[in-house]
Amino acid sequence: MRIEVEDTDYRIFLNDDEIRQLTDRTPTGIDLDIFPRYLPINETFKDNRGAIKELEITCTRDAVILNDINTHDDIYFNSDEFGPYVKVYTPKLASLLFGRDYLVTRYDAESKIWIHKENN
Repeated sequence: MRIEVEDTDYRIFLNDDEIRQLTDRTPTGIDLDIFPRYLPINETFKDNRGAIKELEITCTRDAVILNDINTHDDIYFNSDEFGPYVKVYTPKLASLLFGRDYLVTRYDAESKIWIHKENN
């Protein structure tokens, strides 16, 4: 995963293996068939002020998250002092494996988040 920051826009570049890893549910807990979840990928980067932040991206099918005020076009974006975290509706992220080159949405009035498929 590679991250570029331009002003308040974020560009995330994922290769095919990372997209597959993100969209594959992993069993958790004592009974491995119960409550599978999507594992995140984390990457550190420098923001516009030179501070080191960490971006976390993962998939979700959670209706509560997908209907949250911070979700636009099936992409949830929020940020805290440690960095942004992004949750993408699983079929939407998987569409990058089947011909789509990028996903994009605004997370506030001026700022966008782009998720690009990186050529392997």
